[in-house]
Amino acid sequence: MKNQKQLDRDLSLFGDRPQNLLLQNFPVNVQQMISKFPKPIQLKDWSVVVYWPAQHVSQGDDLTKDITDLLEGATSDKHRLCRGLWNSPTGELAIDEIILIESFTDINGIINHLPTLLERVSYWGGVCKEECVALKICSMMGSCMLLIPTA
Repeated sequence: MKNQKQLDRDLSLFGDRPQNLLLQNFPVNVQQMISKFPKPIQLKDWSVVVYWPAQHVSQGDDLTKDITDLLEGATSDKHRLCRGLWNSPTGELAIDEIILIESFTDINGIINHLPTLLERVSYWGGVCKEECVALKICSMMGSCMLLIPTA
């Protein structure tokens, strides 16, 4: 059984977000390794993923830079393409090569930057004459897909 001093330390490990809630799915030995690391570890428990059309690589690079400026980092891999399939409004099967642009953040990053993020995704999608761009927002509680109309 933990004493009060240990519980207080666990609750303050990641600022206002208790470790036991954020890391509860990690094995205890992993939790201990994180908590015993000599310097504070930043926990980024939210992420965003933009499903970007591969034929617009240059604009995708610009969007990746915008996301980096907002959320302090982003990753895209132009050499590993995904295939996106969906039904078009006319009922035809649409197939596109997709680049995933991903960034990790915390709840404050989402709260403070989501309006600008949505605007930038919409803007760059409009530059590329896309009707909409998919953006997935993920947390430990689940994820949702936003289909953002373009500017």
